[in-house]
Amino acid sequence: MMHFIVGTGRCGTNLLNKMLGYHPQITAVTETHFISTLATRFADTALSPQDFWTIIDEHYSSNGQYRWTDAHLESGGVANKDIFRQQFIEKSHTRTSHEARVWLFFEMCYAKTPSATQHFFLDKTPQYGLHIQAISRLFPSAKFVHLIRDGRLAAASMVKHKGISRLIKGGHPDALMDFSYQAQISKIEPYQANMEEAILYWEKVVKATQSQAAKLPDTQYLELYYEDLIAQPQDTLRRVCDFLEIPFTGTWHRKATLLPNPQAFTRECNRLTPDEYALLTNLVKNTLSEHNYFTGDFNEFKNEKKIQKIDKQVFRNILRRFLNMN
Repeated sequence: MMHFIVGTGRCGTNLLNKMLGYHPQITAVTETHFISTLATRFADTALSPQDFWTIIDEHYSSNGQYRWTDAHLESGGVANKDIFRQQFIEKSHTRTSHEARVWLFFEMCYAKTPSATQHFFLDKTPQYGLHIQAISRLFPSAKFVHLIRDGRLAAASMVKHKGISRLIKGGHPDALMDFSYQAQISKIEPYQANMEEAILYWEKVVKATQSQAAKLPDTQYLELYYEDLIAQPQDTLRRVCDFLEIPFTGTWHRKATLLPNPQAFTRECNRLTPDEYALLTNLVKNTLSEHNYFTGDFNEFKNEKKIQKIDKQVFRNILRRFLNMN
């Protein structure tokens, strides 16, 4: 079974994926990108095993220098890609659906991972939120966790990410959907997005993801906030486990709560000037308010984040001492 973590990018999806990766029944994997391509471009196309492999292997990072399949093979400890590909193609003859073949890929790739045989794989590809309807048709049992972060802080982080700047320049998501397929994004000239572009991009992706999820039942879609993950990690992880229908037992979640950076609330906040804060807030004020984000005075905004950071640091120190004692 496959489940997915989605978002805008720079919103904490990687952190949540790593935290949930401590769960003994979850194999948390990095981005794939090829699942949305299969779901949108080839959903109704019967593919030979060789063609299927070629398609999933033609997805590249934003600079076009490495393939996402290679990232997974490396994570899974697969030493010889040629042998893996040959074995995958041979086994694919008995699994004809896209869903079964994607599962086969992960099953073979992460065969050395104990949790891979226990429950399910958790895929962290933020942009899959834009393809929820298509992916849910390909994976009818899939659940989607949508992580949302304050758009102003997400934008401050986005402008430092070369891949997201390229996405913005290329017109994603309207004009550049399957950007990883055949290294489309790497063909876009390097670009430095500004914060105005970044926060409008954030707003568009959040709304598009919510629109995609609108037709899903509550049992398949969960909306979470990055700020809750940082300030209330235990409660937030418990919500996710309840949603995924897996037990919240053992000590894994205690270790997971140590992953968030105690500076997370203020790190980007300190990079915003009062003028930038006011500009970004005014651009998407209604959307920020819809998600209960503070839109008032900049100094009050910073003070609120500072208090949250201090509380989180105290919590982390207490928990670390507890784990060292046990």
